[in-house]
Amino acid sequence: GPYILGGWSFGGTVALEMAQQLKKQKQEVEIVILFDSTNYPKNIIRNLTDAEQKEVLLDLGIEETSNEADMIINE
Repeated sequence: GPYILGGWSFGGTVALEMAQQLKKQKQEVEIVILFDSTNYPKNIIRNLTDAEQKEVLLDLGIEETSNEADMIINE
């Protein structure tokens, strides 16, 4: 690392999962960029701890208290 990851459409979901796997291995992920990835990997996010969810939302540039964050985690 540090890793810079990105993906388009479903590739964004793959990039986000790759980032989580790298972080679990104590690797540094500098940024994850999602291009046209409107279908957030909700099943992945829901299975994370609160701290991990917060980190993913920050990686996505989403405020954890926003309506968008609530939709991603709770829908």
